[in-house]
Amino acid sequence: MKRFLLFVSIVISILSSIAFAQTLSLEDIIKDALPSVVKIVVYDITGTKRGEGSGFFIARGKIVTNAHVLEGAYSAEVHSSLNLYKQITITKHNDKVDLALLTVKDVGEPSITLAGTGELRPGQRVLAIGNPLGLERTVSDGLISAVRGIPGEQQLIQISAPISPGSSGGPLLNLQGEVIGVTSAGMSEGQNLNFAIGIETLKQFLQRPANPVSLKKAQTRVLWRTILKWVIDIVLGIIAFAFGGGYYIIIIIIMVLVFLFYILKGLWGLITAFFRIKNKSETLFVDEDPYLTSSEDMHTRQASLFTEKNEDTEDEADDENFFHFHCWKCGELVEVDKSDGDDTIECEGCGTRLEIPNE
Repeated sequence: MKRFLLFVSIVISILSSIAFAQTLSLEDIIKDALPSVVKIVVYDITGTKRGEGSGFFIARGKIVTNAHVLEGAYSAEVHSSLNLYKQITITKHNDKVDLALLTVKDVGEPSITLAGTGELRPGQRVLAIGNPLGLERTVSDGLISAVRGIPGEQQLIQISAPISPGSSGGPLLNLQGEVIGVTSAGMSEGQNLNFAIGIETLKQFLQRPANPVSLKKAQTRVLWRTILKWVIDIVLGIIAFAFGGGYYIIIIIIMVLVFLFYILKGLWGLITAFFRIKNKSETLFVDEDPYLTSSEDMHTRQASLFTEKNEDTEDEADDENFFHFHCWKCGELVEVDKSDGDDTIECEGCGTRLEIPNE
């Protein structure tokens, strides 16, 4: 019994040691591989950034990546863990197998070892390193789901390790830390349907003759091409604006401008209201009632009113001393002043002497 327990204890220790060693091995693989992975940024002829991808050093100054990463490149730059390279040469390029080999003036970058062309089997565990969405040196793991392609022409490895835009061109590693493929693409229609170009295709590509093409220094641009691009962008923007719902945008802009106009008009009315009220008050007191502007004018106005009242009273008294009657002979209206004290008056119409009535 004691021997059996001792045996079980030894087995458990060995299995624990293997698991622990395997964990350290994965960490060591990633630690050794990460410095060799680079980010590649591509620019067009106007100096505008077209996109970015991944790559990795396989030898001194030699970088493997995907051909589609360099599509439309007028210039490019490579970001490594040690340096930034702005002068790039495309040594080899093949769109059919989607591979490219770049050359830079290496300053002692570490490289990754390529695996042999041994058999790749579904179920083998793999590690992928790249720069998905610009997140540099991101590690993901998975399994080989299938090995596809055309034998002798192109080898494709279907993997479950997640990759995203920006991961293209990164290394696919086995558990020995060797490159067995170059991550290339993923299918958005399915989950974890990703692909890498197999090691056999990569080695066949590297054996082909070089055809170097030097790119311009990173972000170099041709001025007239830049201006032409701006003009084209503006024209396309106007067309898109006119035929892509631009009328609704114009209507919204006009409504906003009208709304702002009435708001500003209201604010201006509030600001100027105080001055309008003040001016109106001065007009009322100065123009319509000038006699109220000073105490002296007020006394003058009161004296004038008193004089006018006395004159009216005298006129009323004078009217009481006069009365009228008609001549009995010619009918002429005769005016009589009682204050004269006469008993008779001559008619101005016919000359008849008339006796003044008592009433």
